[in-house]
Amino acid sequence: MLCAGFLLALLCGSKVMAAEPRRHAVATRVDGELVLDGRLDEAAWSNGNFEGVFVQRSPEDGAEPKLPTAFRVLYDDDTVYIGIHAYDTEPDAIEGYLTRRDLWSPSDWVLVYLGSEFDHRSAYVFYVNPAGVKRDARMVDDSVMDLDWDAVWEVETGVGDDGWVAEFAIPLSQLSFSGGEMTWDLQVERSVTRHHEGDLWAPIPRDSAGWVSNFGELRGMNSPAEGARLELLPYVMGVLELRDAVSGDPFQTGEDWNGTVGLDANYRLTSNLSLSMTFNPDFGQIEGDPAEINLSAFETFQSERRPFFLRGSNILTFNGPKFFYSRRIGRAPQYSPDFDGSVESVGQTPIFAAGRLSGKVGGWTVGVLDAVTDEVKAQTVANDGRQGEVLVEPLTNAVAARVEKELNGGDTSLGAMTTALNRGNMGELDDLRDQAYVGGLDFTHRWAEKLWLLKGYLAASHVRGSASAIQATQESSARYFQRTDADYLDVDPTRRSLTGFAGQLVLQRQGGEHWRGEVGAETYSPEFELNDVGYMQRADFISPWVWLGYRDMVPNDWLRYSELNLTVYTSHTYGLETTLVRPGLSTYVQFPNYWGAWAGFQYAFDADCVTCTRGGPTLIRPGNINTWVGFESDWEAWLAGSFDAWTWLQPETGGAAFGVTPRMQVRPTSFMDVELGPSFSYQYDDYAWTGEADGAYVFAELYQTTVDLTLRVNLTFTPDLTLQFYGRPFVSAGRYNGFKILGRGRADSYSERFESAQTLERRDSLITLARADAAPLVLDEQDYNSASFRSNLVFRWEWLPGSTAYLVYQHGRSSSGDRPELSLGNDLGGLFGDGSDNENLFMLKVSLWAAL
Repeated sequence: MLCAGFLLALLCGSKVMAAEPRRHAVATRVDGELVLDGRLDEAAWSNGNFEGVFVQRSPEDGAEPKLPTAFRVLYDDDTVYIGIHAYDTEPDAIEGYLTRRDLWSPSDWVLVYLGSEFDHRSAYVFYVNPAGVKRDARMVDDSVMDLDWDAVWEVETGVGDDGWVAEFAIPLSQLSFSGGEMTWDLQVERSVTRHHEGDLWAPIPRDSAGWVSNFGELRGMNSPAEGARLELLPYVMGVLELRDAVSGDPFQTGEDWNGTVGLDANYRLTSNLSLSMTFNPDFGQIEGDPAEINLSAFETFQSERRPFFLRGSNILTFNGPKFFYSRRIGRAPQYSPDFDGSVESVGQTPIFAAGRLSGKVGGWTVGVLDAVTDEVKAQTVANDGRQGEVLVEPLTNAVAARVEKELNGGDTSLGAMTTALNRGNMGELDDLRDQAYVGGLDFTHRWAEKLWLLKGYLAASHVRGSASAIQATQESSARYFQRTDADYLDVDPTRRSLTGFAGQLVLQRQGGEHWRGEVGAETYSPEFELNDVGYMQRADFISPWVWLGYRDMVPNDWLRYSELNLTVYTSHTYGLETTLVRPGLSTYVQFPNYWGAWAGFQYAFDADCVTCTRGGPTLIRPGNINTWVGFESDWEAWLAGSFDAWTWLQPETGGAAFGVTPRMQVRPTSFMDVELGPSFSYQYDDYAWTGEADGAYVFAELYQTTVDLTLRVNLTFTPDLTLQFYGRPFVSAGRYNGFKILGRGRADSYSERFESAQTLERRDSLITLARADAAPLVLDEQDYNSASFRSNLVFRWEWLPGSTAYLVYQHGRSSSGDRPELSLGNDLGGLFGDGSDNENLFMLKVSLWAAL
C-alpha cells in the first residue's frame, strides 16, 4: 500500500513539457595568439556579434536579468578563447574576494561550461571572479560536479565603468574532443552576489531534471585532433621531523631528515585518451584525518586528499557499492608485530608506481588504474641488542577498471567495473587475503524529459587466502558468521575462499514542479566482500526503502523555497531478522532574506541488533527517536554562520544523547577569511559494548562527552600566493559504570535481557566483575580520556602555471589516560604541558610543470 500510494502521488504530479530548441553560439577562428589583458579591445573580439540574451534562474526563475551579460567564443589550433562582459551600472558594488584557487567566496562570478565531448552528460567548468581567482571542475553524469579536477589555463579580468570583463584562454590540450568539424555543449553562467542572482545563457528552469543535458550548443569549431603530448610534473621535497625521543628506543631518537624526488607524468595518446603515471609520489596531506573516538565495530570512512587519486576519480566510480576506495593504497601497514624489543614504526606503505588510463575509445568512457605498493619490513632491535627485520606489509598490486557507454543522447548509460588485488611474498602474514576480485554491471535510464529515472546494478565478489585469512573474513564485523543464534550462517575453518553477490534497483522521480520521490531496494549477500580495494561496513542485508518529497520553488511573502520529505527505511538479514524499521519526516525552508532552517524526526522501532555482541547472540535493540534542527544565515554576507542541534532518545532504557555544532565564517577584508566550527556532544548509553570474557558478553552504562573545534584562516596576497592555517583541538572522555552481562537477548522486556554484574575491583587497568554462580570476570579498563591537537601552516606559491612551491609546518600533540571526567582546563593544560606527546614537521616541496 505504501509503494502504491507513493507511485500514485508521483504520477498525479507528473507534467511533461515539450523540449524547447537548444540555443546555439558560433565560434570564430582567429589567426595568431590573443594577448590576455581583461579588456576585449582587440580587433578579433570586435569583428562579430556577442551573445547577449540571458535568463534568470534565481531568484526569479525565467525572469529578465537585472544586469546584461554578453560573451563571444574565438579559437585557434591550440586554444579556445572566451570573452565575457558582465555589465554593471554600479561598478563600485562589484564583489571580488581574493582566495586561494578553487575556493568559493561570496563574489560575483562568471562560469564557462565546455562540453567538448558533446555527449550531453559531461563538461569542463571554468570560473573566475573580478579579483582574478580561478576555479575549475569537471561535470559528469549530467549533474555531478567533480571539484578536484584541475587544469592548466589562464584568465585575466578587468573592472571598468560599465562593469567587469573576463578573458579566458583554455588550451585545447586540457580538453577531450574528437577533432575536425565539431559541435560542443555550451553554457555560460553569471552570478551577482548583491542581488543573489544567477543568470544562464541557455535557460534551465529550476524544476528541470539534469544540467549538462539542457545546455546550448557551440558550433563552428574546426580543429585537428590532438596528437601525442607529454606533460611532466617532477618534484623535489625535503622533510624534517622532530618529535619526543624515547629513551632506549633506537627508532625514536627525536629527529628524522628525509629528502625525496618524484615524477607525475601525463601522456596524451589522443585528444580523448590519456595515460597518467606517478613514480615515488608525494602523498602528504595539508589537512590530516580528523581525530575521533571510534567505539563501533566498523572502520571509519576517510576522505581522499591525495592529488593523484583525486584527479579523474569520477571515472572509477561504480553506480552502487564503493568498489574502489583509494585510501586502501598506501595505507599504514596492517601487521603490528608482537616483539620483545624495539620495532620501527612505519607510517604508510610506499607506493612504488601507479598509472591511470582514462578517456574515451569508440564512444566508451574508459578508466583503468594500476598501483603497486612495495613490501614493508620494519627494522627491529631485540632487548639483547640483536638487529633484524619483520615483514609488516606484503608486495601488493591493486587494479581498478571501468567502462561506460551512453545511449539515447545520454538518457541511457550502461557500465561495467572490476577491481583486483593480489598480494605476494606473504611470509607469515596469514591473516591477510592474498587475492580479491570484484565485478559488476550498472545502468541508468531516464525518460519523459529526464523526469523519471530507473537505475540498478548487479555485482559479485570473490576472495581467496589461507584458511586463517578466510576464517577471519567469516568472523569479521561485516558478517559475524559465528553468531550463535544465526542458523543460516556457519564458520567453516577449512574454507579458502568466499563468493558473494549484491544488487540494487531504484525508481526515482527526479524533477518536476512539486512532487519527487524514490522507491528502491538493495542487498548484499552474507559472503559479499569489498574491503581489500573497496569499502563496506556490513554484508548480509536486504534493504527496501521509499522516499516521497514535496517542494515549492515559487517565492511568496513568507518563503523563497520549501520542501517536505517523508522516508521509510527498512532492513533485514538473510535469516529474515528485522534489523531496521525507521520512518522519518524532514523539512527545509528558505526565507526571503536568504536565511534557511531545517528540522527532522525519525523513529526506529524495536529491532534485532546482530552486531551489538560482536559475533555473539542477537540482542533486541529498543526503539529510539532521533530529532534534529538547525538554521543558516545568508552565506553571501561577509559574516555568516549556521547552527545544528540533534538529540537521540531511547525511552525504554533511558538512553539519551545530544549535540550542537555552530559554525561561523567571517571575511574581515577582501583577502582574508576565518572559519570557526566548535562542536559539543554528550551521550548516555545504557548498554554500551564492553567486551567478551569467558563466554560472557559484557555491557555497561557509558557516559561520554566530546568537544572539538576546527579553525581555518586563509590569507590571500595574490591569486597565486596564499597562506593557510588549519587547527583542530579535540577532547573526549568516557566513563563506564553499571556493568551487566547479556542473558536472554531476545526477551520481550528489556530488563530481562541482562544480568547485573557487581564491580569487585578496578585497578592496574583491569576490572573484576562478580557474577552469580560463576567465577569472576576480568576485563581491561574501559574508562578513557583522550586529547589531541593537529595544526598545519601552509605557504603556497604558484610560481608558474601548473608549477607550485609549498612551505609547510605541521604540529601535533596528544595525551591520553583513564580519567573519565572531561575538564577542558585540565585536559587542554595537560595536552600542551610537558607530559604530552608532540611532533613537528617542516616540509619544502617544489614542482615544475612542463609540456612537451
